[in-house]
This record gives sequence, C-alpha cells and structure tokens, in this order.
Amino acid sequence: MGAIGSGKTTTGVQIALALASQARIPFLFIDPKGEFVADGRPIGPFAGHANVGEMEAGTDPVPLDFLPRADTAPMKIARAAMRLRDTLVLCCKAPGDLQKDILRTAIEHVIKNGSDRNLETIRETYEQELHANGKENDRIVSRLNELTHLRCFEAKLQPAQFFSQWWVVNLKGLPEELKRLFTLVLLDAVSAFLSKLRLGVLWNASTRTMILKNGKLSVALFLYLAGQRTGNEGYNLQEQYRKALGDEKAKLPPVG
Repeated sequence: MGAIGSGKTTTGVQIALALASQARIPFLFIDPKGEFVADGRPIGPFAGHANVGEMEAGTDPVPLDFLPRADTAPMKIARAAMRLRDTLVLCCKAPGDLQKDILRTAIEHVIKNGSDRNLETIRETYEQELHANGKENDRIVSRLNELTHLRCFEAKLQPAQFFSQWWVVNLKGLPEELKRLFTLVLLDAVSAFLSKLRLGVLWNASTRTMILKNGKLSVALFLYLAGQRTGNEGYNLQEQYRKALGDEKAKLPPVG
C-alpha cells in the first residue's frame, strides 16, 4: 500500500472525512501519536473543520458516561459488566477467576447503586472486595489506577450525545500499555452504543476500520488509528467500501 511516510494515514483520514461529511454522520478519530492535534487545535486534514472537537487523553478526560443507566434491565446490566470486565482484563496478566468475578460484581454494583458512576468508584469497590476476600492489590487495580490517575474518562455525556459529535482523541501523552487499554475501553463503548441502534457492523481488526450497515443506509462511521501499520499490505479500502454497500460498482467519494 505504500512506504512509511508516503501519506497512507493522511489519505485514509481524508477519505473518512469525505464520507462523514457527505453522509452527515459523526466521526471518531483515535490518534496514538498525536499527529493531528497541536496546541489544542486539530491540524492536517482536520484543520478548518469547525465542528471537530479535540481531546488530549490524560489531560482532557473523554466526557463519556459509558455505563448503562441504573434502571436498565438486569440482564443488560450484567452483560455490560461482563463486557467491561473482559476489556479491562485484556491488559492484565492472567487474572484468576475470583478476581474476574469480583471485578464483574464491582462494576454491576456501581451501575446499580453508585451515584458516582465512574472508574474511580469501580476501582475502589473492586479493591475493597479484593481485600475482603484475602487478596492483595493486583494488576487490575494497577490498570484502573492508571486510567483514573490520568483522568482518562469523565462520566459527563450520554453515549448518544457523545457519539453524535466529531472527535479527534490524541493519545500521545499516554504510556504505550495505557494507550491500548484506553482504546479498548473506548471501542467497547462504541460497540455497546452501536448495538443499541441495531446496526450491522463490519469490523476489520487488522486495519482498525469499522463500517456500519443499516439496511440500504451504509457507511455510518469509520474509525482509524493513525500511524499504526495495518499488518495487511493487501488491504483495499475501495473493496471494503463496496462490500459494505453490497454494490460491486460503488466508488469512494472524491477526496478534497
């Protein structure tokens, strides 16, 4: 697809922006290297887009309340707790079944009973239950400490409000392992929100690209992780676009 520095990321961003603009849909861009935000302003392909909000993870918390409401059906709360638990433990070394169960119940407790619906309360609840079961602080506590110490998230906007806007999230200031965890938590929130819309999702893990389908309405959202090699040099965005629409003759909107 092209050598390093040949403009693959910028071209991909321009295509995604063109799609989002023409379809009038929200856009979320996760920028691990901080290439597209400078001095608190979007730069490069995002420059000049007045409706793009920028955030520097670790300095500006993402204003997203990704936990379900307390009055949500119990089964949905349980599934949400398991999903967040599974996301958090992905960045922890082989936690035991007891720890995973304590984390799940801690998340459920915060969803159902906590007025402070945030990761800090989940960490505190998990830590208390961990000690009550005779366990010392573990890698899960450490990862939650990192997320909360840098204030990566703030329970401010409901998912429908947050994902209705255009965002560029700069991860340059985060340690590498925390970048991964932060991205996983954010993408988990995206997935949970989209599932409520009953949209079909085409997700390519190797290219970090997501295309949504809703009947004849397609191309609702693209997610790009800037500066990350796809690991798939044969990847063809045009082909993926056609597959998403189910139209072999469909063409990507022009860039520019």
